[in-house]
Amino acid sequence: MNVGQVEGLLVLTLFLGYLYLWWQKRMIMLIDSSTDPDVIYRDERPSQKLFAKLSRLLSLFIGLLIFLQITGFNGHFENGVLFTIKHKYLYLSGYAIGIFGLLLCWRAQKEMGRSWRVGIDRKRTELITTGVFKKIRNPTYSGLFLICLGTLMIIHNTLILLWVVTFYISIEFQVRIEEEHLMETHGQAYIDYLKTTKRYFPYLY
Repeated sequence: MNVGQVEGLLVLTLFLGYLYLWWQKRMIMLIDSSTDPDVIYRDERPSQKLFAKLSRLLSLFIGLLIFLQITGFNGHFENGVLFTIKHKYLYLSGYAIGIFGLLLCWRAQKEMGRSWRVGIDRKRTELITTGVFKKIRNPTYSGLFLICLGTLMIIHNTLILLWVVTFYISIEFQVRIEEEHLMETHGQAYIDYLKTTKRYFPYLY
């Protein structure tokens, strides 16, 4: 097994890890409350249909890139490498960042309890402002961004960078719609919450 294949497998474990967290949380909510938190693919609003389609495309694209990395076909894209540092501490550091991102996603899902949703639920859910939500409003997205950063550190080519940038833009688009929904739902309580927290990272943004 060469270095490229190892890098591909490391990234694969990060994305399978998040997929497992998503699946486990969904199953728990279905069993405990008969609530399906995955509402994004049932939403008929144009903005949500667009986000759902883009999410599917991004998932397929990153899956293809990981497959190419593991099978060695990524050699066709060697001219697209962003930088040529090949040191074990680079991809190990990226993997550590990705694992931290997974832990943050897990913590966010746990603290949200029955309020956790994938997409915007028209039904009113409790506004969570404690735990990690006391500092940042979207810790699940923060965790996903860390997974993306870790992925780019492990497999640093132009296609991965393109995927990361597109993913970030799509989340920025979605978060603003979610914030408008929460403002309409929770009113002044959410406005006050906005004043004391950052969107993704404490003290930064």
